[in-house]
Amino acid sequence: MFKSKENKIKKNMKKQEKLSLFAKRIELNKVQKISLSIVSILIIAAFIIMLAFVFYKGKSKSIIKDKTIIDPELARAMTYDQFGDGDDVVFELDDAGNITETIVDNVKFSAFFLRDLDGDGYAEKIKGTCKEIGKRDTLYMEVNVLTAGKLKDAKIEIDGKNFYLATSIPKDEQIKENAIGSNVNTIIFNDLLNGTQKLLSGAVIFSSINNNINNYSRNDNKITITGIYVDENENEIPIKKEIVLTTDWYSITKTMIKSLYQNYRDLDSRIDMENQAINLNFTITTIETEKKLALSNNNVEATIPQLNGYDPIEVVTTNSNVESSYNTENRKLSISRAAEVDGTGKIIKTISRENTYNISVRYPIEAYETMLNQSIELLIPITEYYEGFNNANTEFKNPYKSNIASDVIRIVFEKYTGTGAVDSTDITVGDYLGNPYYQYVVSKRKPMKIYDGLSVEEENDFYKVRWYFYRGTLDSTDKIILKETPDGYEQIADEFLDASGTYISMEEVTS
Repeated sequence: MFKSKENKIKKNMKKQEKLSLFAKRIELNKVQKISLSIVSILIIAAFIIMLAFVFYKGKSKSIIKDKTIIDPELARAMTYDQFGDGDDVVFELDDAGNITETIVDNVKFSAFFLRDLDGDGYAEKIKGTCKEIGKRDTLYMEVNVLTAGKLKDAKIEIDGKNFYLATSIPKDEQIKENAIGSNVNTIIFNDLLNGTQKLLSGAVIFSSINNNINNYSRNDNKITITGIYVDENENEIPIKKEIVLTTDWYSITKTMIKSLYQNYRDLDSRIDMENQAINLNFTITTIETEKKLALSNNNVEATIPQLNGYDPIEVVTTNSNVESSYNTENRKLSISRAAEVDGTGKIIKTISRENTYNISVRYPIEAYETMLNQSIELLIPITEYYEGFNNANTEFKNPYKSNIASDVIRIVFEKYTGTGAVDSTDITVGDYLGNPYYQYVVSKRKPMKIYDGLSVEEENDFYKVRWYFYRGTLDSTDKIILKETPDGYEQIADEFLDASGTYISMEEVTS
């Protein structure tokens, strides 16, 4: 019985040892799992930090890159000198009125623009500005008389080569005369005692390039202060300080085509039986609408249509101050009008913002004789663009090319022998648009909704076609019959003429 009890005790001890060992293993596994979890978390965190750092670096680079590309003003501003310590000192003049190297310690003068160059939220003082034509920037000017003496007969002179300074500075204790206007050149002071600190500002606005393309960028604008400093011993010292600033201006060009519908009622006079031809003419008028940059050229291309299946015999531009060429294979007429600039940047031959080109087209007489009606209609696709002289620095597009305007000019030639003398007909398609288009157009709003996936079908998607009959006064008429297609002729499907001169059948999209 004793042995049995002893064996039981031994068995319990071994069981306790196994349980203890099992518990230790569990604890060890727990520690290992926790350690592995911590290591995993650290690895994941490090990976996230690394990704964030890479993303931030890439993002910061793209931000800087985008600023360089998208904001030419900032890119240009980074090239200017900053207004630093010591740049505000003024100098003594010698007896001949020349600036010496002697600094007058108790007078300080500064003139600068403000721009946050590094994106830290704090603006730096810089010696220049860049703005789009039509916008403005603020020029700051500060005069300080420090601990002793006074400054008398002081004035600031503004010599802007390509800008005006607009100020609203009324006379007061320091200002002797009002300096109010859109082109202020001088600011005159009363005596400025020691301890005076006067901060002035004005708006820098674009003046003119004075017909010289180099004036979009000038680095010789001067803001100058002169006066007499009287020290504590009543010694009078003439002083002067010039601060040189850069001002850059830039802009864009835009364009549109004018006079899209033309009607001539002299068809009989255009028939030349002697030369077996019919002579037609029309005009193309383009307009540069932004009206900021001086223009360097205008380029126009017109596709001259066939007349009743016949190609033109001759196509010429009759203006004397243009270059033009006509390609008989694709019936493309190319026209260009260009400005001229001499070696100093002066524009010696300018281009106006509205240009009209006179086009003469000659067709064989057969083209007219085989027609059934008494009028001729030409649909002429036009594309054109302008280029303008711009700021020549690398941050800008120079020359600046406008949008490419494209449209179709409709020209109608009719017979006419006096006011209301003959019967005539006309057809209009779509709705009429007045200034500046003066033409009938078919709205694309509803088809574009389907094209853009905004709707599957549009109700009442109609355009209007109107037939007009004008009653003359020469003969009496009992009845009038208007037919879309004459008897004995094949029905012709309606067609769209796009801006490239291509006819597109409307059979599948109309009913």
